[in-house]
Amino acid sequence: MEMIPHLNVQSKLKTRAVYLIFCIISIGVLSLVGWAFDINWLKHPSPDFVAMNPLTAICFIFFGLALYLFWRKPFPFYKIVSFTLTLFIFISAVLKLIYLFGWFEFQIDILFFADEMNKDIVKGFVNRMAPNTAWCFFLTGLTVMLMHSNADLGNTHLTQVGAVMILLISIFSLLGYLFGVHALYEMVSYIPMALQSAVCFLFVSLAILFLEPAKGIMKQITSVHTGSYLARRLLPAAILVPTAIAFLRLWGQRQGFYDLEFGTVLLITSLIISFFVLILYNTVLLNKRDVQQIESDKQTTYLANLVQQTSDAILSTDAGLHIQSWNKAAENIYGFTLEEVKGKIISDFLKSELSSAEVDQSFAELNEKGFFRDEYIFYHKTRKKIYVQASVTALRDESGVINGYVAVHRDITEQKKLEKELQLLNENLELQVKEKTVELRHIFERISDAFIGINNNLEFVYVNKKAEKIFQFNEGDFSGKSLFTLFPDTNDVFISAVQNASRTQEYVYVEMQGSLFVKWFEVHIYPSATGVSIYFRDISERKKAEEDLHQSYEQIRQLSAHIQDIREEDRTTIAREIHDDLGQQLTVMKMDVSWLNKRISQTGDAAMKQKTTELLNMIDGVVQSIRRIATDLRPSILDDLGLISAIEWNLNVFEKKSGVTTSFKHSITEIQLTNAVNTAVFRIFQEALTNISRHANATFVQVALEQENNSFTLHIKDNGGGFNSNDQINRATWGLLGMKERASMINGSFHIESAVGNGTIVSVSFPVNS
Repeated sequence: MEMIPHLNVQSKLKTRAVYLIFCIISIGVLSLVGWAFDINWLKHPSPDFVAMNPLTAICFIFFGLALYLFWRKPFPFYKIVSFTLTLFIFISAVLKLIYLFGWFEFQIDILFFADEMNKDIVKGFVNRMAPNTAWCFFLTGLTVMLMHSNADLGNTHLTQVGAVMILLISIFSLLGYLFGVHALYEMVSYIPMALQSAVCFLFVSLAILFLEPAKGIMKQITSVHTGSYLARRLLPAAILVPTAIAFLRLWGQRQGFYDLEFGTVLLITSLIISFFVLILYNTVLLNKRDVQQIESDKQTTYLANLVQQTSDAILSTDAGLHIQSWNKAAENIYGFTLEEVKGKIISDFLKSELSSAEVDQSFAELNEKGFFRDEYIFYHKTRKKIYVQASVTALRDESGVINGYVAVHRDITEQKKLEKELQLLNENLELQVKEKTVELRHIFERISDAFIGINNNLEFVYVNKKAEKIFQFNEGDFSGKSLFTLFPDTNDVFISAVQNASRTQEYVYVEMQGSLFVKWFEVHIYPSATGVSIYFRDISERKKAEEDLHQSYEQIRQLSAHIQDIREEDRTTIAREIHDDLGQQLTVMKMDVSWLNKRISQTGDAAMKQKTTELLNMIDGVVQSIRRIATDLRPSILDDLGLISAIEWNLNVFEKKSGVTTSFKHSITEIQLTNAVNTAVFRIFQEALTNISRHANATFVQVALEQENNSFTLHIKDNGGGFNSNDQINRATWGLLGMKERASMINGSFHIESAVGNGTIVSVSFPVNS
């Protein structure tokens, strides 16, 4: 019957066999050390026990080495040494047995430490190799030599039977020591087996059995079947439980707890209970194993269904590539049924386009790595081509030898068709992309702006002809180069703008006049995920027009300032001439009329008197008008006393004419300004008061003059109705424009702040040295 081995159990037994071998060697070495250095506790486990014979210790050491070298059997030299050591043990045992039968007088067991052994007497026994020890060594040598003979199954059984006999003898001796029965460990009354020897023979028998767990009797114990499972649990209990019960029964009788008859009943009862417990325990284990087996069968069935129902072909072979399994998908893909391919070599019916050299190379890689994956072309039963993605795994036994292969074949015929279609589509797309690229290139070449395309590394991708012309580069000079080769200054406004656009992914506009060219350009920078597009537009003409317009505006402002200066000079001249010439003439006229009035008073002509009096009053009115006109044209107080006095005088005049309460605050005792500054500030002040009287409907005006560092600020604030300052500024009224221009002429600033219902604040700031 074919037994299925339990590989895990067999592996553990082999490992334990090695441990037992080392224990055997260690006990033999310790015993020899005790003999060599006369260490009594190494020779005698107890003073009442005999010591292990030196030859016995040597034989155990040789046996341990022989078994270890047998375990390392891949090397022929190890096998020769192992066999030689075993032969020595066998010959030693045979010589000892011959001596015991009286056929030979040579005592081989006194070759080593003879004097010490003759002195080592325990209970009248001189140290010699015991007959049962010699028999065990005879069986040991015989079994190991059978193991070396490349034994067939019959020899394996003989080997394990010999090991079992050694096991029984060693247990027999150990029980003798345990129960204190000398007849159990003495072959004859005068030669007992040492306790260490009994332990070593127990280890020897187990090591022989454990080294080949997959053969002979051990195969029945180390399989996955229920009988083996039961044996692995019952055999240790069958030895240990009766031994423990018998020991306790004997100990109790010797202590006087009960007599022979009661002890016998107690022994039988204990054995019945023990076996009942063992049977019950194994029943539970077997039931549990059956449940696990049912679950395992379910899982196996489930996995088998998965294998059968999967869309991939799953097949397995032995080491000779004979088909062992073949699922439904394999039948569907290749057209062969399991009955058609079972046991056949896969290459006999599954044809491919591989050469023999390619097959050998694939198998070499598979055997080396243990796994292989590639794509092949196989043929269906009907000779139709099938594209397959094959994954093959090599199966190895516990010794690492390949004993089969498992392959998973996936039908990728449709995938290959799609790949071809996709490849054709990609080729068409590439052609279209090339056409579109050429078309876009032509578009970029036709635009009037210079265009540069760069990637995220700021390297040139595309430059149109216009850009090549502007930057004076030949075609292809930009390819793969960095933007810094064209603009080496990393602090350049253009470079900073490009880096900012690339970082923020937002459009950036900048105007620049680079060092590479004298023209002005407006630069539009459009970032994207893959790079930056840059357009250069020549705005030199527009910049020139703006410059010309700016110069014209400055000239107009200068002309306006000049006209204002001339106007003020004319006003000053006219005011002076009116005041001086007309004033003097009217003064002379008034003197003459006064003289006539006195003369007429003497004549008593009342009508004439009235006329002269009226003429004098008229002359006084003309003088006042001349003074008023001269003052309006140019207040003399501005030139004579300065800006602060002129403001105070004008506020008093404004308050008397309009009835609006005024206030003037300043902390400046003296201010030295040029005539132009005095005139401009005073005219702005006059214009502000004029606007208040015309439009504000104010009842209070507050004027303040402040000094900050090297500048002055004049504030004119009213509590009138106010207005929307933005609307008023946008309307660009002449009064406001005049005030702005006058402030600009003296390098000052003009500001107006107002809101409907909150009054108005007019502020003019001007430097001291304007």
